[in-house]
Amino acid sequence: MARTAAIRVPHALVAEIDLATDDFVVLFDDLGPARAVDQLDGCTLADAETALHEAAALHAPRWGDPALATIDWLAVKPAQLTPMVDAVLPPIITMFKDRYRDVLEPEFVALIDRLPHALIVSRTDAAMPRTVMHGDFRLDNMLFDVNGGAAPIATMDWQTVTIGCGLTDVAYFLSAGISPDERRAHEAALVRGYHAELVRRGVRDYDWDRCWFDYRRNTLHGILMGVFSSMSVERTERGDRQFLKMTRGACEQALDLGSFNLWDA
Repeated sequence: MARTAAIRVPHALVAEIDLATDDFVVLFDDLGPARAVDQLDGCTLADAETALHEAAALHAPRWGDPALATIDWLAVKPAQLTPMVDAVLPPIITMFKDRYRDVLEPEFVALIDRLPHALIVSRTDAAMPRTVMHGDFRLDNMLFDVNGGAAPIATMDWQTVTIGCGLTDVAYFLSAGISPDERRAHEAALVRGYHAELVRRGVRDYDWDRCWFDYRRNTLHGILMGVFSSMSVERTERGDRQFLKMTRGACEQALDLGSFNLWDA
């Protein structure tokens, strides 16, 4: 898959797993010296632009490619995960609210309650363009200026790679990667830069209005990741700060863009 996309990924030298125990070893090439950006601090607008251009490098080469559905390890994942997510999401939301209700804004809690229905509706949209998406496209999974600046960015942690709408990665990154105020001021220009890079890389019949519409609708993933991930790992002080930041950022984005109303229509 990596050879068919233009995104920079580490080359795996060794990848071995014991299927009986799930013990594994992954050894990949050295990306250093490189610059990491703390998810809690957020990145500069220049880094955000670099990341979204790299998202286009992932999405454009396989944009609308029907052959993706024939790749078993890639295509089967949504079918396996969807029933599980639908079943466990309501109780996870209850646990999330029990943990964070006293510190999370009521309007965001109300949005989280709308999440299960909106996710189910979103899966019925066959018109949304499909491509390879990373699924956890955020700063903690990126290194900038890799190999001393030989490449502007490299993206890691591909366990969530799947088939979906590329604008999901874009919306998720912007909700968590920059502050809400910066996003409001610059998101249209940043998404336009992503769209221009898609076109430059050969995507056709996908105009700006449709791109912006898909961006507005695909903020749900950021809320899902904040809620679901917080209940799936060991609780830590840093984790609380990170998951609340992710959830708040995605909820503010969804409110600003009217995302849930677009799925209710």
